[in-house]
Amino acid sequence: MSGSRRAAIISRASGRDKAIYPSRSNIDLRLAGGYAPGVTQGRGTETELDDGNLSRRLPAYLAASLLTALIIQATLFAALKGPSFDEVIDIAAGYAYLRTGTYRLCPEHPALATALSSAPLLLLDLRDPAEDPEFSAQRRWQFALGTLHQNRTPAARILFLARLPSILLLGLLGWLLYRFGAAEFGPWGGVGALFLLATSPTFIAHSALATGDSIVAVFSFAAFVSIRRCLDRITWPRILLAGAALGAALASKMTAFILLPVAVMLVFTDRPMEVTHPFGKAAPSWGGRRGPAMIALLLVLLISVLTLHGIYLGRIFADHGAPPSYLNDPATLDPGGRLARAALAATEWFVPEEYAYGLRELVHSASRGWPYFLLGQTGSRSPIWAYPYAAAVKSREAVLLGLPIALFIGWRTGRRRMRLVQMLLVPCLLLLGLAVGGGYHGARNLLPACPFLFLIVGGVAGGLARRGRRARWGLLVGTAVAMAPCLISFPDYLAYQNFLAGGRGGDYERLGDSDLDWGQDLPALSRRLRDLGHPPVRLVYFGRDDPRAYDFPFQPLTDCKPVKGYVAISATHLQGVYLPDPNCFAWLRRQEPVARAGRSILIYHVR
Repeated sequence: MSGSRRAAIISRASGRDKAIYPSRSNIDLRLAGGYAPGVTQGRGTETELDDGNLSRRLPAYLAASLLTALIIQATLFAALKGPSFDEVIDIAAGYAYLRTGTYRLCPEHPALATALSSAPLLLLDLRDPAEDPEFSAQRRWQFALGTLHQNRTPAARILFLARLPSILLLGLLGWLLYRFGAAEFGPWGGVGALFLLATSPTFIAHSALATGDSIVAVFSFAAFVSIRRCLDRITWPRILLAGAALGAALASKMTAFILLPVAVMLVFTDRPMEVTHPFGKAAPSWGGRRGPAMIALLLVLLISVLTLHGIYLGRIFADHGAPPSYLNDPATLDPGGRLARAALAATEWFVPEEYAYGLRELVHSASRGWPYFLLGQTGSRSPIWAYPYAAAVKSREAVLLGLPIALFIGWRTGRRRMRLVQMLLVPCLLLLGLAVGGGYHGARNLLPACPFLFLIVGGVAGGLARRGRRARWGLLVGTAVAMAPCLISFPDYLAYQNFLAGGRGGDYERLGDSDLDWGQDLPALSRRLRDLGHPPVRLVYFGRDDPRAYDFPFQPLTDCKPVKGYVAISATHLQGVYLPDPNCFAWLRRQEPVARAGRSILIYHVR
């Protein structure tokens, strides 16, 4: 036999062996729960997938399509809806901070989220805040209304540009969900997690607003992923990235400090870790693998604090006047108890002064309560079941039904999978506990927990997809069916309630404020009244938009006395929230509305 023929036979035999016996690296990856192209992840043996095989490329195509749909939905929502209540002050505070270096208009919120939202406004020809007497006098709401409605640029353009950064960060979150889900659960698990995000009306709505509720969710999840990757393989670039992500999360919202115990938990999870530069051969011998991990985590925390100081530009209140007087009141700390006072006093040594005042306001806000509306009940201190109920009403059916299934499958499919599910559940439970302790402010406070829930449930989809072609096609059909509720509720994503709760029927009798009516529907009211023939209306509006900017005749209804004719009223005021008399408009609640404007404004014809 010639030498060339003998070499060809040996090469073909070697190829068959590789098909039957995968390489050691692929076996290790499969045992770790990752995805190895060309290696069977279910039962039996599977033919290797070449680059032209649609089965291999389909998850990536679906992920790209879902990301595109996600961005389109958020952009259309941002273009169609008016300003929400909190957006007005957040936009003005962020713009004033970027122009003057002063952050005393909105100290209860960290600077990063407002600064990111207001950054595109630097391209517009807006008034200098330093020249506005309302800004100098610290009349923040008057200054905010003037910035949006009485400027040289139309309010609609200011609002849309301010919403763009949040929409772009939503796309970043979708990409992170897919990549992390694919690494942990396989490519179909990443697609499942991204699908749940792309069909979540509540998350999309708040991600298309210029507020910090979704921005903190993006940076919190990015910090979680980067810290976990850093502890898997410790290098200087990963330490710097994890520290910057954690600092960005802390600078987006005060509640992000809950990531600190989560980071410590990641150190003590039992999984392989590769220690390279910066420790190398000098890795400490104490603590086994946890010694280098603890040092890396301390470095990450140090970098996050430096990032926080950099975001605040090293400026303090003394540069541009004193903070609001109520933040200087020592009684602000009293309701928090000795532990809260000691913790805040220690924190002020490390964080910027503005950030310390924000933490003090967080404690003060949690102690004084907040007006709420749930199932016809109003008050200032919400019941302990408020957040679980809102989560059950505002979440997609797929998440509610898929979560117990995911927990069951994780428990049945092995120790490693269950540890991963538990690791993702810890941030969810901590965030839920923090929200319950701070009083009910709307389901938007639960947004940071959503990416972790999407991953848990999406991982189930990844496991089902690996069972064969029929399972994958079944998931595709289920995906198309699950898109229907999202399409039906467009563009009223902010008021979304799932079918398990009753859907649109009686929605304003279950929830209010930022869960339904945040002042966003004056554009919809203008269109609805045009369809009704532009009748004159008496208006009761909850929000910070300017009704005079829209083309419809109206007179404000300022008292509780019954009137005749058309009445347009925001659901929040119809429910009696934020009114001295909660039963002020009980005479309207006894009637049926003749029309709705975007689900949040009800139109009555009183005869």
